[in-house]
Amino acid sequence: MSPSAERTVQVIELLAQYPERSFPLAELTRRLGLSHATAHALVATLVEQGWVHRSPDRTISIGPALVGIGMAARRGLRVVDEALPHMEALATELGLECLAGVVAGVDIVVVARTRQRSPFNLGGDVGTRTPLAPPLGAPYIAWSPPGEIDAYLDRAEPTLSAAERGRMLRILDAVRRRGYGVALDPTTRHRLQEVAKLLADGDRAGLRHELAELLRTVAEEEYATVDLDHDFQHDVTAIGAPVFGPDGSVVLVIGLMGFAHRLSGAQIPPYAERLLAATAAVTTAVHGRPPTDGS
Repeated sequence: MSPSAERTVQVIELLAQYPERSFPLAELTRRLGLSHATAHALVATLVEQGWVHRSPDRTISIGPALVGIGMAARRGLRVVDEALPHMEALATELGLECLAGVVAGVDIVVVARTRQRSPFNLGGDVGTRTPLAPPLGAPYIAWSPPGEIDAYLDRAEPTLSAAERGRMLRILDAVRRRGYGVALDPTTRHRLQEVAKLLADGDRAGLRHELAELLRTVAEEEYATVDLDHDFQHDVTAIGAPVFGPDGSVVLVIGLMGFAHRLSGAQIPPYAERLLAATAAVTTAVHGRPPTDGS
């Protein structure tokens, strides 16, 4: 991707992440690390194309031309239309929040969520992007070919040690074996969300090192998801399961979130079984097929 195209994508992604906000040009340049001249020229071009809207007060927001593009992209995700009724039913029946995400490049993008909100809003709103890198996103990658799994492990920051890499492979094996992933919610994860938000808001001083250390800690803590002890009480952030497409690849992951209480290892499978019934129904509706060779 050329530098100009990359900057254009950065501007659009930032504005799309905050569709109800307008940004002064100075804040846009600060958040994206652009010079004032570069940002001014880029925004002028995007305004001309209708991709960006410039208000009378000169603030910048997402533009009307992207509405049609977004609607076209949404129509291309038939799987979301099939998934939403099941997600709403799960949320109502279980008293939880339900999110759905897809892989876009090297990111996870939230494409649907139910009206219920978890206490910490950990999943993000529709359009939120999260790096698909360890320790996050195991249900998205567990059924991928070995080369894609290696690339996923290589994206970890900081770089995984041999022992950590082996631990992540065991987690992926466990996700394939069970058919779903379980993300735990230690205290570390709460701070991780705070740091990620500060970074998104442009406050980078001293935080990247802390973010790297927090991710490493979470990776170690999530090792418990390899074996869910029957009696141990787990702080569960999410239970996620895949929807498969016609070629056996993961086309969507549906996650349950917003657990108000800790769950024992024995309490987790009933939630997972209800989720798996929903993802199986969506897989059937889109003429998908689960992999049969464990890959």
